[in-house]
Amino acid sequence: MQRKIETTQKGRVLHKFVASSVDGQDEHLPDSDSDSEDLDLSIPLQGQMFCADEQIIPFKRKSALKCYNPKKHKWGYKLFALCDVYGTVYNSDVYTGKIVPKPYHRDIGASGNIVLQLSNIISSDQTYLLYFDHWFSLPLLFVELYKRGIGAIGTIRLPRFPGCAFTSNANLKKKGRGTYEEKESAIENVNIRTIKWFDNRGVILATTFSSAEPLRKTERWDKNEKKKVAIQKPYAVDIYNKFMGGVDLLDGQLAYYRIYVRLKKYYMRFFYHFIDK
Repeated sequence: MQRKIETTQKGRVLHKFVASSVDGQDEHLPDSDSDSEDLDLSIPLQGQMFCADEQIIPFKRKSALKCYNPKKHKWGYKLFALCDVYGTVYNSDVYTGKIVPKPYHRDIGASGNIVLQLSNIISSDQTYLLYFDHWFSLPLLFVELYKRGIGAIGTIRLPRFPGCAFTSNANLKKKGRGTYEEKESAIENVNIRTIKWFDNRGVILATTFSSAEPLRKTERWDKNEKKKVAIQKPYAVDIYNKFMGGVDLLDGQLAYYRIYVRLKKYYMRFFYHFIDK
């Protein structure tokens, strides 16, 4: 069956979306047409961007809510936060050991349920985009956000996306840094694109509003040539790197101005943390 190529506008960015095949199998996407130069490829407004990520409130005393996190502060309370690119918090939720979906939300799994709860405040009558990492990414999360009018993009774990297979990192390394692959599939009539880009290692993203093209350029150090060389970077990877760091920016600001008070009551640690924010 002949496929139809159409141009769609989403978040002030025009992309070419290719309808999925009849059998629903993932397949490689063709290169963009020559008329892609006529498209408006401007970056979406920063006010449209939200990112969901976890936070740690440092706390070392005894508490049933205390969690261990090797990446940030070793011990503390875990929160999930929804921020914009400037680090402004719009919604947050405290992790208490179990994530239960709201009665009006579809149960898509613990990591996806928390994103649906945080994104309740995002209006569906405008185009907003939501960024998150591989811990939150689930196929049904992209579907539910799309149905609410929210574009989503995030790094993924391949075992969570059955049927999505890419070339191994070893084979991509032979082709050189900057090599990428792009596939598209439909889940509940929602088109989800998955992109694998090889830099020092393979990075895989999924998105409902962006694509690999138009390609961007970035510089990397080449050990053989002893200088920086330009390699290609997919557009989806480029905007993900630019707009994903809102919660990390907030953590950096809190580290400078955190209220340090010796506390015994756990709720006072939450109180001072919310004042800091």
